[in-house]
This record gives sequence, structure tokens and C-alpha cells, in this order.
Amino acid sequence: MIGVIDIGYGNVNSIKRSFFELGSIVNSVSSPKDLAGVKTLIMPGVGDFDSIIRTLKRRDLFAPLLDHMLDPELTYVGICVGMQILFSGSEEGTEKGFGLFAPNVERLTAAEGFIVPPNMGFKELKGNLSLLSAHRFYYMHSFGVHADTQFTCYQSGIFEYYGREWLGFVSDDKGNYGAQFHPERSGYNGLSFFNDLCGPINA
Repeated sequence: MIGVIDIGYGNVNSIKRSFFELGSIVNSVSSPKDLAGVKTLIMPGVGDFDSIIRTLKRRDLFAPLLDHMLDPELTYVGICVGMQILFSGSEEGTEKGFGLFAPNVERLTAAEGFIVPPNMGFKELKGNLSLLSAHRFYYMHSFGVHADTQFTCYQSGIFEYYGREWLGFVSDDKGNYGAQFHPERSGYNGLSFFNDLCGPINA
């Protein structure tokens, strides 16, 4: 069963439409009991870091989500801020993330150090990406993780913005995936992304 976290943030309906096009129904997850039977869990990607973490805790979902992430038989797919919460924390707020990856999320800056406008539009991913059959996706964010940060991961992809390289995709060896981009806004490539990581899509 595929579930999408529905706590008042993110493009939940857009994600459900994407899976409908792939021939699959996605169930909403709003409380711990909704996680029963969910094999693949998707965290939508609209909202700020602290609000997402606090809402997950208020709904008693933070600990169950961590249990899900630590179970190698289950899959987690985080989109945009849903990827960012996999890291230790963020300059966007003061809450701690899930800490699956050690670095902190930072505001997007140029190579010269100044703050840059939000990254919006399609960009090409580069890197060790045998998991993905498509590499060009749509981005919309103001915070990210520097690609030059040292941390342990299974596969990762990077994109360039204002002369710096940032993480666009990351995964570990336990079935946890993070996409800084928005597959639900990426057309056919986004459908390929969901099919690559959430298959067999009708399971």
C-alpha cells in the first residue's frame, strides 16, 4: 500500500493524481493508525521545516515515521522539505530533523556567498543515479544542502545554482529517498520517478 502524509501541507492532491495516472490509488496518512499496512510512504514538499516537524509531533507521527524510515522493508520518499527533514536541522528554523543524514539544510547562496532568489524551474541532475530513469525535474525552494558537504549515503544527485552545487536527490541503503525537486510538477519525468522508487506501482 502507498500512503501520502496529509497534515495540511504539500501538494497531496497532485501526488494522488500522479499515482492515478500510473494506475494506483494512494491513501492519506494523517494519524499513526493510518500507517497500518503502508509499505511506501510519501512526504509532500510544501511548507517550512519547523512547521512540518511540529505538526508531525503534534499528531504523534514523528516517532512512527522514524520507525518507518528505520525499517529496511519499508520505503520513504520525501519531496522538497520532505527531503530536508531527513537531515539534522535547518537554517530555516530551530527544530531538529530526523537525522538520517548529518548535514544541516542551509539557505541557498551563490558561490560568492550572497543569498540568491528561490530556485524555480527545471534542472538536470548529475551523479550516481542508477536508481532513476529520468534526471530532469522541476524545483521550487529557497533552502538546500550543499553538495560539498561530507556525509554517508547510497546514491545522490546534484544540480548547479548560482555557481554552487546542491543536493537534488539522496538515498540511503534502507529504502529512504529524498528529492529536492517536485516530481508531481515534473510531467512524464515525475511519473518515471514515482514508478522507479515506488514500484511495483500496484502493490
